[in-house]
Amino acid sequence: MNRNFLIIGLLAAATVASGIGAHAQNRDAEKYNNYYIVNHDKSGTLKETVHTFYEGHEYLFALSNGILDELRVDEEKIPADNYAPYNGVINTIRKQLAKDQLEESRNQKKRVHEQDFQASVNTRYTLTEAHDVNSQTRFDQEQIHASQTHTGISHENVDADQTMMSNMIDDLIKDSIVSSQKELVSVTLSATEMTVNGKKLPSAIFSRYKEKYSMWAAGNFSYGGNQQSHSGIHIRRRND
Repeated sequence: MNRNFLIIGLLAAATVASGIGAHAQNRDAEKYNNYYIVNHDKSGTLKETVHTFYEGHEYLFALSNGILDELRVDEEKIPADNYAPYNGVINTIRKQLAKDQLEESRNQKKRVHEQDFQASVNTRYTLTEAHDVNSQTRFDQEQIHASQTHTGISHENVDADQTMMSNMIDDLIKDSIVSSQKELVSVTLSATEMTVNGKKLPSAIFSRYKEKYSMWAAGNFSYGGNQQSHSGIHIRRRND
């Protein structure tokens, strides 16, 4: 038996009512158009309309509260007094319809269950993902806070270094090593020597600067006063 039944709701009743009369003219077009329509009329009567193919024959029949009202077999309308020989086939078709509806109902429940399960999985995944994002956000915030704390210390160092550099420039001018800040191109100071504009200073002068700027001497200090890259104060601190 072809089990491709189509169950249609209440609004399809009018379509079927007009379709029964025109059915004989469109047999080829509707050969595979199996359908099962169920609705209640204004009086509350249960109406069923079925069109299907069974064992090589085409059946179109209508029932009211389970009682056969109209029957067509292979496009031929069967008189009401000849319904009896077809009762067995009609009952078989209706049982198959009921079985198909039950199977469809089970499949629908299964699909709903699967959709609910998938929605639950998606929700859990979304919550987990949100938790991960929140954790990452907290981690980033901690990193930012730590960076800001470290940056605060760096700013303090920069301020102190700039003050010391200003003092060193004043000393270099006083010692006539350079005539002005504009003349100062570079300075290096380490534990072993000091250079100004690429020239090594005498030991006596070096010793004095090394003592006064001992923190820089211990950290390999360099200063570029020009506009080239790497200009500014550079110190390799022992605690960095």
